[in-house]
Amino acid sequence: MHWCGLFQVRLTDALVSSLDFKKGKEAEVAWLDAQIADTEGERDARPMDSDEEDSKVLSEKKGILKTDQIYTLEPLQPSQIPGHPTVFINELKLSDFKQVLTRNGIPSEFSGGVLWCCGGILAVRRHEAGRVILEGCLSDDYYRVRDLLYEQYAIV
Repeated sequence: MHWCGLFQVRLTDALVSSLDFKKGKEAEVAWLDAQIADTEGERDARPMDSDEEDSKVLSEKKGILKTDQIYTLEPLQPSQIPGHPTVFINELKLSDFKQVLTRNGIPSEFSGGVLWCCGGILAVRRHEAGRVILEGCLSDDYYRVRDLLYEQYAIV
């Protein structure tokens, strides 16, 4: 069974200091590896009526989190942190990337929806799924273009 909800949470200082933010175009993002802290004494301090109390007890017995309670998140132990897939965050426009290449002294031109670089030896194209693909023989130019391409993304 999978359940989703919207919760307001507090982050411990240890969790905030462990975050590795990456700058995107309009925001900074980071993986958040945390668990709900066992803080019985720090639960929401507002008074509850008996119906709320019954609902709370029932929810806790079922393992369901109440949406009107503020929970505290703490970092997972390093051994508990799962590996994450690499995620590239940003919507790259090939026309913008052409300008980046020009500013860095790399000649490029469009032909048939493909951005050809370095005299036609490298191709930057958008795949049907929206992914950007860099094609060409491995060379110093390939790695220069790839590095410039990676700089256009927040990589987390």
